[in-house]
Amino acid sequence: MTTLALTLRSAQAEDAELLLRWRNDPSVRSQSFDSLEIEAETHARWFAGKLAAVDTRIYVGELDGRPVGQARIDRRDDATGEISVSVDPDDRGRGVGPALIASATRRGADELGLSLVLATIKEGNEASQRAFRRAGYTDERLEHNGEDGDVVVLVWRR
Repeated sequence: MTTLALTLRSAQAEDAELLLRWRNDPSVRSQSFDSLEIEAETHARWFAGKLAAVDTRIYVGELDGRPVGQARIDRRDDATGEISVSVDPDDRGRGVGPALIASATRRGADELGLSLVLATIKEGNEASQRAFRRAGYTDERLEHNGEDGDVVVLVWRR
């Protein structure tokens, strides 16, 4: 994997509009488990709650000081978290995804004390699956409740 000079910072309240734009991008929505467009007011409330949550970390990845993507890790239990990632449409296909995933996973696992991080991806989302595998995630057979349809669960272990 080519290493980009990606820096990672904690998301701030002023990132709300940027993250909403990335979330509402049609290509992101098509691969999301909730494909509806999110309203600004709804997103603002959700985002403020996530920023305040002790069991969530949201990071913004930057190249040369320019935001290129975000990663969120939510604690599921004492040792396990789940990651969600989006990359700016203009920066896809350049290795940003794997670099962001790897950096956010390590930092989030350290900050939240996690030994396992899961990525639940729609089965047909090959680009995301490749990015997570390049970032060190592996395929494992884990129980899944099936409510999200056909999914692939990739796992990172400390």
